Amino acid sequence: MKKFIYPLCIIALLLGSTLVSTTSCSKDDDEAVPADTTGGSDNKPNTGVTLAKKYDLEKGIIVLKNYNTLAEGVTIDTVYFKEYGAIEAKYVYDELNQLKEIKMQIADGYLYIIYVRSMEGIKRETATARGTEYSPDFENWAQEYLTEYKVKNLADSIVAGKTCKMYSYEASSTTFVRVADYKNIAMFYEVSTTGSLVFTTTYECTELFENAIIPDAKFNLPPDITFTNF
Repeated sequence: MKKFIYPLCIIALLLGSTLVSTTSCSKDDDEAVPADTTGGSDNKPNTGVTLAKKYDLEKGIIVLKNYNTLAEGVTIDTVYFKEYGAIEAKYVYDELNQLKEIKMQIADGYLYIIYVRSMEGIKRETATARGTEYSPDFENWAQEYLTEYKVKNLADSIVAGKTCKMYSYEASSTTFVRVADYKNIAMFYEVSTTGSLVFTTTYECTELFENAIIPDAKFNLPPDITFTNF
């Protein structure tokens, strides 16, 4: 399994989150709902797309606080997922609770990024649904990549009330990462760099709602969006 793509993906996602604009949509209706005890969702994909099992949790809601030294202020991300993270929708807000961006993987063959203010978006064709979020999953990294990226086990950490396995690794000679892993969910991750481009980005889970009931509308693409392939 080629785990070397993770360090590149995480940096691209972190940098990309700073390049969006704000609008006047509020997140007041994004409060988590009670846990679903019915045993699964009725809204399952009916396409030929392969669903990758990413998390050790079937469905849930992750609330993340994000700070990046390249941008001003703090953003709040709300991530809804099902099918063990293969289907995922991420709503990105700024410090004023204004919706900036939506990222979505709904197992229809595309990964979507929507820029809310301009009502435009980009999409990339993909045969496998892997959701929108980085997953540590170090236990399945090949030994050669554990060695190459100097992955280290650190002391366990408590994040949002969950006991997490803590790791560090070097994504490059100038990029250093710390990650807290709970059921393959990145509950905390910090990327710091040295060299010509110096920045620190920190994501920290403030709430995790396991097996929450999630309205199907959270996985619906907004209407009237013009998409460009990338």
